[in-house]
Amino acid sequence: MPGPGRPFKKGQGGRPKGSKNKRTVELKERLEELGADPIAVLVELMGSSEDEKIRTDCAKTLTGYLYPRLKSVELDVKADVLVLEPKL
Repeated sequence: MPGPGRPFKKGQGGRPKGSKNKRTVELKERLEELGADPIAVLVELMGSSEDEKIRTDCAKTLTGYLYPRLKSVELDVKADVLVLEPKL
């Protein structure tokens, strides 16, 4: 329940989840004004650079825009194991 120092009901935040913050919006608008496309620059650099490290770094950066980042998963395996020993 709203009250002093609590402008929102419990469980309701101010900004909707996933919305862009002010700086992100301003940066995107500025890049559009300049006609700059960082992804196009990375693709061009990756294709034209003779330095393998630069090409690799560009590819790694671009991969983040194509595929989700994988998270580690803890696996707890409990199984009965039968060990066979050779007869001599």
